[in-house]
Amino acid sequence: MTSCKGGKDLKEKELKHAVEDEYKKNFHLGILEKMRGNYDLAEGHFEKCLSINQSSDAAHYALSDLHQMMGHPDKELSHAQAAYEIDNENKWYIIKLGELYYNKGDYHKSADFLSKIIEDEKNLDIKFRYAESLIHSNQFKKAIAMLDEIEVETGKSPNLSLTKHDLYLQLKDEESAANELQSLIDDSPNNIENRLVIADYFLKTNQKDKAEKALKDILITHPKSGEALLMMADIKLRDSDLESSFEYLEKGFAEDDVIMSRKIALIQGLEPYAFNENEDAAQIKTGLEKLYSIIYDEDLKNDTMHYAYGIFLRESGEQRKAAKQFKIVTDINPGNYNSWRQLLFINYQLEDYEEMRVYGEKAIDVYPSQPEVYLLTGIGARETGKFETAEEWLFLGKDLVVNDDPLKAEFFHQMGKNSAMSKDFDQAFKSFDEAQKLDPYNGNLYASKANTQLETGDKDGAIKTLENALAESPTNSYLLDAMGTIHFKSEGFESAKKYFENALIYEKDPMFIEHLGDALFKLGETEKSFEKWQEAKNAGRDTKLLNKKLTDKTYYAE
Repeated sequence: MTSCKGGKDLKEKELKHAVEDEYKKNFHLGILEKMRGNYDLAEGHFEKCLSINQSSDAAHYALSDLHQMMGHPDKELSHAQAAYEIDNENKWYIIKLGELYYNKGDYHKSADFLSKIIEDEKNLDIKFRYAESLIHSNQFKKAIAMLDEIEVETGKSPNLSLTKHDLYLQLKDEESAANELQSLIDDSPNNIENRLVIADYFLKTNQKDKAEKALKDILITHPKSGEALLMMADIKLRDSDLESSFEYLEKGFAEDDVIMSRKIALIQGLEPYAFNENEDAAQIKTGLEKLYSIIYDEDLKNDTMHYAYGIFLRESGEQRKAAKQFKIVTDINPGNYNSWRQLLFINYQLEDYEEMRVYGEKAIDVYPSQPEVYLLTGIGARETGKFETAEEWLFLGKDLVVNDDPLKAEFFHQMGKNSAMSKDFDQAFKSFDEAQKLDPYNGNLYASKANTQLETGDKDGAIKTLENALAESPTNSYLLDAMGTIHFKSEGFESAKKYFENALIYEKDPMFIEHLGDALFKLGETEKSFEKWQEAKNAGRDTKLLNKKLTDKTYYAE
């Protein structure tokens, strides 16, 4: 009997060891496959562990982690909960559930779980998570107590003090809220950064009066604090006191504690209001000019500053001055594509074609795969009489265009103009037709085609081309201007004048204004023509031809 009992015990032990070995094998295989990224295989091994031992908290926890990686939040939570129910004293299970419920937005449950381990917890991240759970579940007193405990370890900081300040306000305890901020200041009286953070907080929460008081206190002890001066400017701007706002801005911009990028960002934030229809636009523009004069320094070689100033000058109608800034940017930072683009477009508008060609070729060296650069460089070459060079640039650029029919059409358009200037009119019309297929609504294209027809002696064809286009788009200002140009070149000055006036109804393009001045001059209305030429210049058209007309007070053909 003893021998039989001993044999039975031995078999039970062997069976138990076999089961344990099978469990361990699958658990380790699960970990291995998880590390390899084979999550499905890993899941199978961990599930096998549970089939062997349904009370395995470790297998549930491993599956919870695995489902987190697999993006299965419901299964992640389910297995974490199962692990906790098996061993409700395991700290890591509790922390995981606290985090999971926090992420689900169930802040009460998150706080309940974390409260079980927080008393002995040393990890600050977990303490912060507990405080956040308390805040989001409106347990403000407990949250303040937790933040006080954290503050003992970290020392005072603006973020902690401001958070507690807000919590006291939620509890309607304004005295404690004020004391919290004063305590932050008293903790380090000479730390201006803490005081600036408080002032900025008041600004961002629309507590303007408190912000202004805080800033005035700062400026008593630190009158050259650029940040404080800029915040005061913000307050004055909110009060619609532009004069005082710009006074503070000028003082703040003169201080070195405000970095250049912040100064530029502030200017750019105000710029739209300097160039729109609001009644304060002129005052804002003047104020911004002063701010740029304070920060402008070529020795800094700051391409961001030069680019921003170039945009401001361009919007102000100071095209040549703007071009200078963009040239500086291309020298400092050739990798700024927009500076090349701005420079070439300004050259085009000013009809500075030689410079456009030279800088365009430089831009191609830096950006050999940008079709737009080839287009502008080709135009510059054509307008300076380098027709073969122009054809080469335009041909190369055209083949770089991908999925942009209007841009490809513009290449054909400019190739057509190049052929027309080379007196190859058949090729010109072929190119115009190709462009028209790709972009049938390009007003400039019809204008070029009509001008070429006029040059070949086909005035009726030119007018017919534009009439057909205007029938489809009667308010297209470029078509109206082109029709005026056809009549002007045919000495129909009265008709030209009417078309130029109609074009200006739909768009106040300074080129159209100049054309109207030309027609008025030919009609003998010289004083009115001078006024229109000056108006065109004031609107930003600063070409050599227009300046010559104004200087000599006479008309010159293009």
